[in-house]
Amino acid sequence: MNSLSGIGRVVALLLIGVCGIAACFWIIGSLLSAAPATGPALHPLTLVSPGGQETTLQVEWATTEPERELGLMNRTTIDHGMLFIFDAQQQLTFWMKNTLVPLDVMYFDEHGAFVSAAQMTPCTADPCALYPSRQAAKYALEMPEGFAAQNGIGKGWIIHP
Repeated sequence: MNSLSGIGRVVALLLIGVCGIAACFWIIGSLLSAAPATGPALHPLTLVSPGGQETTLQVEWATTEPERELGLMNRTTIDHGMLFIFDAQQQLTFWMKNTLVPLDVMYFDEHGAFVSAAQMTPCTADPCALYPSRQAAKYALEMPEGFAAQNGIGKGWIIHP
């Protein structure tokens, strides 16, 4: 009788242990599924057409020199844009070094008024083409290729970061 109750105790302890492990896995799984997805922080950007039509986009911001240097490099897909914000209005020149997808760049001055735009092509080896603003600008908005043409972005457009 003692040997059977000893086996029973072992089986009971094993069942308790297995249930405890299962509970731990369930708790960990719940915590991981509740964790927010990591990704870039997106900020609203309002584009205003010459006729006053407003469109709000969600874009990443590049406000520091390291963020501006990295930009959208090494990404294989882009489903939103990036607004490059400079401390002062100046002649801006962009390039596509290590940028794998074609982009549109649109330049805006310190008041948010459209300056110029260009279609940029990927570049993985030097020398890469340069895409300067036609005039001094404070903001550069990079969006997936075709965005500027599809939305008619040009003279008279304004951004509100």
